Amino acid sequence: IIDFVRDIEYDTLLFFVGVLLLVGALKEIGILSKFTDLYTVMAPEYANYLMGILSAGVDNVPLTAALLKADIVMRQQHWLSFTYATGVGGSMLIIGSAAGIIAMSKLKALTF
Repeated sequence: IIDFVRDIEYDTLLFFVGVLLLVGALKEIGILSKFTDLYTVMAPEYANYLMGILSAGVDNVPLTAALLKADIVMRQQHWLSFTYATGVGGSMLIIGSAAGIIAMSKLKALTF
């Protein structure tokens, strides 16, 4: 495991720090809470898929945490749809998922 961790490049680690800083900044200026406001103007079926698209650029874990903290009332099928949409949406771009970032650090042909 130690050798595997040593192989991870500093560019990858800096990317993760950048994502965390971006999400923290979005939270501090109130944009992250605006994402949850979509559920007041849209039906959950449509808002879930929009959140999935947004999760391609913003990490899906903070989006999910923001939605859970907003205490939005949805049926179980809507929650399952939300988790599916953000999980798939996070993988639409290689930078939207942790697995994609690790793959970029291991395969030199994959770049930003």
